[in-house]
Amino acid sequence: MGVIVYAFTIPISEMWHWTNLAGMTLCLPIFICGASLFLGIEGLEFDTENKQIRKYTTFLKWKYGDWVDFTEFDRITLDQYKAGQAGHSYSMFSVVLEGRDYSILVEEFKSYNNAFEWMEFFHQKTGIQTHDKLQERIYKAKTGGRRR
Repeated sequence: MGVIVYAFTIPISEMWHWTNLAGMTLCLPIFICGASLFLGIEGLEFDTENKQIRKYTTFLKWKYGDWVDFTEFDRITLDQYKAGQAGHSYSMFSVVLEGRDYSILVEEFKSYNNAFEWMEFFHQKTGIQTHDKLQERIYKAKTGGRRR
């Protein structure tokens, strides 16, 4: 935005003066970097052939992020949590790759069925075992009875 404003505030007769060219030369790269950071996209990329995954960020048109082998992850976990604001809450379901050193949030869903289908699809592609924490809690609640 700074380049556009800077360019339009200079009279045409002064446009080619060396100080204006220097200012525009400095502003243009800053504007491009700022716009690409503002419009940057984060995502997850899978390489099933090499059995790797990476969480990436795009900058201009380049993706950067470190590749991690599937062997670094012990399981794919589906869990439920409450989200919302200003007194309105709702359930969300997360699918997380959990490993010894770190975890990666793969996706969040509003529907349990969508989260479960995605977890099963990823399990078929990678062979990583699954863990459904929600079903585990439901099972414990049904078999454990109520505490008094």
